[in-house]
Amino acid sequence: MKLCILGNSHVAMLMLADRAAPSDDLALTFFAKPAGGPEGARIDGTTLIAEDPELQERLDAIGTPQRLDLMDFDAVVLVGEVISAFSAIALLRRHFVTGWPSAASHIAAQATPLSAPNKRALLSPAAFHAALVAANHAKLSHRLALEIRAACPLPLMLVPQPYPAARMLQDKAKYPVFRRVHQAGDGPHLAAALTRAQAESFVGIENLHLIAQPDETIAKHFFTRDDFSRGAMRLSLNQALPEDDVLHAGPDYGRLILDRMVAAVTDLV
Repeated sequence: MKLCILGNSHVAMLMLADRAAPSDDLALTFFAKPAGGPEGARIDGTTLIAEDPELQERLDAIGTPQRLDLMDFDAVVLVGEVISAFSAIALLRRHFVTGWPSAASHIAAQATPLSAPNKRALLSPAAFHAALVAANHAKLSHRLALEIRAACPLPLMLVPQPYPAARMLQDKAKYPVFRRVHQAGDGPHLAAALTRAQAESFVGIENLHLIAQPDETIAKHFFTRDDFSRGAMRLSLNQALPEDDVLHAGPDYGRLILDRMVAAVTDLV
C-alpha cells in the first residue's frame, strides 16, 4: 500500500512510527512543512507540485520529490490543518454555550441581585457549531481535499491533530481557558462539538474518511494522555521537541493512527 501524506509538523508522529516499525507492505511519502503545512503547492492535473521555496527546502530535507503524481498512490492522507481544541477554546474565551454546565452556572449567577455583569456572551450550540464549521472551511486541509477530489477519485484520509497533552493543566501560568473549561465540566460537550464539526465540515467530499483520535489516547475528554505525547520530534526527526511541548504526539500515537489509516484505506478501496 502506498500512501501520500500531506500536512504540518504533526506528520512527524507518523514518520516516527514508520521508522520504529517499517513494513514492506506499506510505503509512505511525506509532503509536509511545519506551521501552515504544505502551503505553496498546486495541483496540475493529478500532479502535486511544490512551488514555494520554503516548502521545496523542507521536502528536500525529508527526501520527498517536489512533484508527485497522486495517481501513483492508493490514497492521500491530510494531517492537521483542521480545527482543533484550540479553535474551540478561542470561541470560549468570550462566550458560554447554552446547555453546557458553565452556561448554567453563569445564568444562575446573573440571577443574583446586584450581580456583576459578565463580559462573556451566550452562544447557542447551533451558533457554536456553525462557527467551527466556518473556521474549518478556511483551513488548508479542507481546501486541499476539495482540490484533490476535483483532480482524482483517490480515497482521502483526514487526521486531525491530537488534543493537547493533559499535563498542560499542571501549568498554572498558561492555558487558563483550558483549565476553566475542564473545571466547569464542559469537556465532554467541547469534545463532542469539535468531533461533529470536523466531520460535518467535509460532508459532500466523496470517499473521505475521518480518522478520529483513538479513545485509548484521550484523557479528561479533550486532552491526550501524557504517555502518548512523549517522544515527539520535529518534522526533520533530528531534534526532540522541548519537554514542555503539549501540542504534538509521539510514535506510539502515530502507530495507532497508521493502523487505522491502513484499515480505512483497505475498506474504501
